[in-house]
Amino acid sequence: MTDNAEWGQIPDYAEVDAMFHEVLVEAEAHFGPRNPRWKNVIVRFNATVSEPRTDNDGDSTITVWLNPGRSRIGYCYEAAHEAVHCLNPVTLHESTYLEESIAVVFSLRMVYSRYGKYGVSKCTLSDKYREAVRQVERVDRDIISLGQRVRERIDFGSLSLDVTPEVLSELYPGILGNVLASLCDKVW
Repeated sequence: MTDNAEWGQIPDYAEVDAMFHEVLVEAEAHFGPRNPRWKNVIVRFNATVSEPRTDNDGDSTITVWLNPGRSRIGYCYEAAHEAVHCLNPVTLHESTYLEESIAVVFSLRMVYSRYGKYGVSKCTLSDKYREAVRQVERVDRDIISLGQRVRERIDFGSLSLDVTPEVLSELYPGILGNVLASLCDKVW
């Protein structure tokens, strides 16, 4: 696609579903396999949901809720963000600064790979997301690499539940403990 106006159009459900599954494959390629317990990942639209969220039914299905009024760029960003959360789903209140920062940076990378600088310029980050990225950059400016190293170190477990300051200290021995501990704090 070369027409910026076309990028801003709202895609149909099939395009969004395909985009989500493409970036989910990319997330696994970058950060390792998803937890095999979650066999099914489905995308649904819900106009009452003001932001995307990954829910699970407690069994084997993750439902990714997306707002139906997004542009292609917006869906790419949301899909990539939620794809990171689909690696090992946690509840909203369990998500850490580390996991959120990895999801944000991965999302921006996926938008850039599809829509270039123009696409990234259309992405706005909440204060919480900017703070998450800022905190993690204190440890490593290459957040994608950090995510890869951490996921491998925890045997591809949860970025929010399985990462501890001690694990981070093994990977980043020169960083102060309180800085590493802050990455494990809950965002919400």
